[in-house]
Amino acid sequence: MKKITFLLVCLLATSATFAARRSENPKTVSGMGIIHSKNSLFKLLYKSEEFSDVSVEIIDSRNEVVFREVIKRSNGFLRPYNFSNLAEGSYTIKLDNGSNWMTEKVEYSKGKVTAASQVIALGDGKYMLSVAGSEDESFSLTVTTAGGEVIYSDSEFTSGNSAKIFNPRHVKGPFTFEITGQNGYSKTIIK
Repeated sequence: MKKITFLLVCLLATSATFAARRSENPKTVSGMGIIHSKNSLFKLLYKSEEFSDVSVEIIDSRNEVVFREVIKRSNGFLRPYNFSNLAEGSYTIKLDNGSNWMTEKVEYSKGKVTAASQVIALGDGKYMLSVAGSEDESFSLTVTTAGGEVIYSDSEFTSGNSAKIFNPRHVKGPFTFEITGQNGYSKTIIK
């Protein structure tokens, strides 16, 4: 009887420890980015540290789901989504991996997709900035700390799509990425 009681106490303690650890950090590290590749084609880039079923929804400006799919047991993918049969306007691409959800807004107009940018945390303090567009464009990029210190500032040129890796080892986040294009595109991203 003592052995059974001891075994039950050990099992209960192990379960409580597992539950406590599970609740400390329930979210997995994951990220998504949107890349424009052709006039009406957006590509969704997703990466996670764990395998899970991933739900993707495209939602229009009236908050109606116009497309939904589930990708089974994935820890990363690159999927194209063709907007050519959709009306012009603002859309939200929503991704849910069961642990957390992410969204990205895109503007779609027939024959032309405006520029889009995304910052993805790669882990180990590294970040990837991607800027996608359908034409050649110069843009300025400024990266600042939460205290307003500028840690990077430069002008860049992209011929459609570009990406840049940042590794600000000497500075702790969060960081603000300010992207401003010569054709009027502007976006601020805090990571």
